[in-house]
Amino acid sequence: MKHLLTVFIALFLCACGGEGTEEIKNTAPTKPENLSPTNNLACLTSDLDFSWNKSIDDQGDALTYFVEIATDNQFAQVVSSEETNATEKSFNLEKGKVYYWRVAAKDARGMQSAYSDTWTFYTEGEAVENHLPFMTENISPVPNAKVTSNSISLEWSCVDLDTDALLFDVYFGDTETPSLVSSDVENTTYDVSVDAEKMYYWRVDAKDGSGSITQGQLWSFETE
Repeated sequence: MKHLLTVFIALFLCACGGEGTEEIKNTAPTKPENLSPTNNLACLTSDLDFSWNKSIDDQGDALTYFVEIATDNQFAQVVSSEETNATEKSFNLEKGKVYYWRVAAKDARGMQSAYSDTWTFYTEGEAVENHLPFMTENISPVPNAKVTSNSISLEWSCVDLDTDALLFDVYFGDTETPSLVSSDVENTTYDVSVDAEKMYYWRVDAKDGSGSITQGQLWSFETE
């Protein structure tokens, strides 16, 4: 009887000791929001101060921010990547270039937020008379999407600081070097026919009224 009582007391103490000891699940900080330089800005200087809103961390952890600046909107060509505990960071960049930037937050336990929206800007060169168009932005199908239709509408957007009317060269095919299928397209959509269970690649180059061309990023999607 004494042995059973001892076992009962031990089990009771273990059960009581387990209450309130469950570890709180760590969650990622909220996505930062860009503030400056604003989207589609023509910057008169190449010495720029970047800033963003403070992220929120539900566990109250200290946050580190990672800033990326690239010359393409997919961030395959990152020219500067820095981290800071503040919500601002200064960079010195090359003149006469189109840049894209984004920022993410990471807490003290390694959980990282989603990246902020990608914003773009242009650093003025010496005696600039015409700006290159910005790189075309993908709208649909999104990169690496899976689609079921046999007729796809490729859709993109593009901005030109000089507000020139833009024309587009559309490249499309089932290899990573797609062929030019239409030139001087005035719209920002182009319809293509596809076969099932294949990978397709496409890009769109932008041309302004001065004949300047900005080559687009290569995108892909898969048919089912």
